[in-house]
Amino acid sequence: MSRTVPEVLRLGRRGPAKFSCAGNWLAPVLCVFMPASYLPLQVHIVWSRNGTAAVETVSVLTNQDGDFIVGQFLFPEDIHVGDNTSSLVYAEVTEIVVHDGSASGPVPVEVRANTTIDYVAWSYFRSDEQPLFVDFKVHYTADWERGIFGNRLSHAPVSFTISGGIFGNSTHPTVFDGYGYGYRADPGGWVSLTFVQSTGAQGGWKQVPCTRPWTTG
Repeated sequence: MSRTVPEVLRLGRRGPAKFSCAGNWLAPVLCVFMPASYLPLQVHIVWSRNGTAAVETVSVLTNQDGDFIVGQFLFPEDIHVGDNTSSLVYAEVTEIVVHDGSASGPVPVEVRANTTIDYVAWSYFRSDEQPLFVDFKVHYTADWERGIFGNRLSHAPVSFTISGGIFGNSTHPTVFDGYGYGYRADPGGWVSLTFVQSTGAQGGWKQVPCTRPWTTG
């Protein structure tokens, strides 16, 4: 079997990952390989480290020329984001009473996902009473678009800009990126920051870890 696999798989509901394959079998009379018409094939995505199955598509019949294509939506609960050393894809013959378990060679693939950032902040603050503070949280866009807001990404790096007043306009805002490394989310997926002002827009954002239950202040 030959197969065509995208180099990068993306998580989300806007479009499925598409896999195509061509199957051939050995004609017993002619002893030559011919297109395997109406042969049931299935695509597998497995973890490259131990071969454990992550995603399996439905079985799809090849057409009269031995070709088939199948689409599969991928979500965070199915497979993890990783580079091309983390996952392998192969196609396999299925549901045949007598066959040799023929499968295509495994192909390494990279898995990517878009993210969506959400933040919580007051609509105003008084600089003489309290510091400026913000809370960020990062989600997979695939979760956000399905209304799943509880799956926050721990250790996600966050950078942001502020405009207005001493922080500049929307064309030239002040960028805060954690000295180029981003502000990392805590294990609970929150980035809680407070601005310690020195002079004007000068100052630094200090990360505030949440280590106590809300009821204890």
